[in-house]
Amino acid sequence: MNIEVRSKFRKTTNCSVGLLSIALMAAGFTPLLQGATPSTFTITPPLVEPIGIAYSPTVNKLLFTVPFFGKTNRKVIGVTDTGVSSLFATLPDRVTSPLHPDAWEDHIAVSPGLGGFTKGAVFVTQGQDILQIPPTGGASVLFVHIPGLTDTHTGIAFDTVGTFGFQMLLTGQNSHVYSVNSAGVVTVINDITVFSAPVAVENGQVAPMGWGVYGGWFIIPSELTGHVVALNPVGSANMHQVVTLTALAPAPEDVRFVPSSPMNWGVSGGCYFYVVFETGGGTVVKFPASDFVPAIQGQALVPDEHDGTIRVVNSTTMGNPPVVSVFASGLLPQGADHEDSTFVVTPTVSTGCTLTQGGYKNHFNNLITPLVVGGVSYTAVQVNAILQNKRDPSKQCDSGQRSSISRTPVNNGKAKCCWRRFTSSSGSYGDCAGRFTSRNNWSDSTRWQWILVNERDQHSGNDSRQLQQRNHWARPLPVTAL
Repeated sequence: MNIEVRSKFRKTTNCSVGLLSIALMAAGFTPLLQGATPSTFTITPPLVEPIGIAYSPTVNKLLFTVPFFGKTNRKVIGVTDTGVSSLFATLPDRVTSPLHPDAWEDHIAVSPGLGGFTKGAVFVTQGQDILQIPPTGGASVLFVHIPGLTDTHTGIAFDTVGTFGFQMLLTGQNSHVYSVNSAGVVTVINDITVFSAPVAVENGQVAPMGWGVYGGWFIIPSELTGHVVALNPVGSANMHQVVTLTALAPAPEDVRFVPSSPMNWGVSGGCYFYVVFETGGGTVVKFPASDFVPAIQGQALVPDEHDGTIRVVNSTTMGNPPVVSVFASGLLPQGADHEDSTFVVTPTVSTGCTLTQGGYKNHFNNLITPLVVGGVSYTAVQVNAILQNKRDPSKQCDSGQRSSISRTPVNNGKAKCCWRRFTSSSGSYGDCAGRFTSRNNWSDSTRWQWILVNERDQHSGNDSRQLQQRNHWARPLPVTAL
């Protein structure tokens, strides 16, 4: 298949896929397809000139920036897993640029809620301006203005590993790189005109710690030179080590690390989504989770803007430079360009400890998964309802049962709810009818807890400042009893 590739600003002719494989072998690469099975992700109404893409767990939608051409009518479009599109946010009009008259690339990222950033907040780059949008959409506001960036093509990423302090990372066409904290304070990483070799850096990603010697480094594509570079997180302004990992040529556009055990997004049939730009139109290509075999999980996918190829860069092998192989090729129709891509995954939250019931209840509802207890299955929604103490008011104990402090053990062999009153010096419980899940209600000096007990349970009091949750199940807890 012969593929003609046209940049938005220049036109070149690419060799066939077969010749591309021969060229890769001659360069020492491994031109083996990984059995990729891409297909079109149908979107209705269709997108017009999509550029940036990001996934929002808050609204469970893919978010796209559109269009490329035109000073007005710039916006963010949200798309569901069924392919239904709708307006998510409006963006400011642009001012004509001498470099790119009436044409801009607005890129997008969603905050994972680390480093003080609001979880789910959406950020869009418009050159030197970084805009913030509420997690559920609406009008954008200016978050920060950085004069050292160029007027377009500003890349954006969030550090989810922690080596850059969980900050926002911005890259410019002039190869400038900045970090920004949640208060909008800008720190220079590099603002020299060019790196030692690569220029025109765009959308990168901080590598997972398991990615060989470059784990935790910022991995960035250099579109105009065909390089992929690694930026050391350690260093003062303009003193961060930059290593050229490999020359991919002709124009690496973005870096996306393959997650562990990826899963398809809802009914979409895909977990990885790849934007194809065409003047006046454009499409989105999806790849199913089955394409991402264990051998490439944790490795970097690097799509090229012009040649329609996605390559895998593997830094966990002993090879130096990293091993490069072809994941998929022939993805671009004549006259099209690739602009951005994303995996749909729930971001991993680095908490430093195992989440407790309170953690899931109050902060990390999105991490709740389905649960099977005693052979009864509960959906994630039902489990969250249990954690939020949403139960039938008619099943509550009456005032007489609340005041009971009888220490007579439950001896009928059936699951029952006991009301336990905890103070700093003693604990007691009383029997009552009904079945409930664990419930904590407390004031400064008194704590009350719903528990399930059976005939073998004996409970003692507990200090009010360190109340231990005690759940004992004599039989499955019906959701209808909550």
